[in-house]
Amino acid sequence: MNTHEILVTGGTGSLGSRVVNRLSEAGENVRVMSRYWHANTIRGDLLTGEGLKEAVEGICTIIPCASSSLCKTRQVDVDGTRRLLQAAERARASRTSRISPSSASTATLTFPTTG
Repeated sequence: MNTHEILVTGGTGSLGSRVVNRLSEAGENVRVMSRYWHANTIRGDLLTGEGLKEAVEGICTIIPCASSSLCKTRQVDVDGTRRLLQAAERARASRTSRISPSSASTATLTFPTTG
């Protein structure tokens, strides 16, 4: 089991849940952030910035999978990701990754072995 922790934003959505499952199957320590409350998640919102500080605290790697409906896509996908990266920088997260939500239905998810 790895000792570093990976944050997946949007981890309860269609893409994020697949990423969380694959990471968990690989034995990774995964923290899930969602704007909606779910068991075993951190509540956070890229649109408002709510919960980002708590979500990134102690995180080594961030995989942003959160997105929003067409009416707020830019605010969440661009501005929200900027907020997330700023919070990550303040928390000194060492790595970030980016996955395109548009490829969610055809993506083959592979992750490098760490450790």
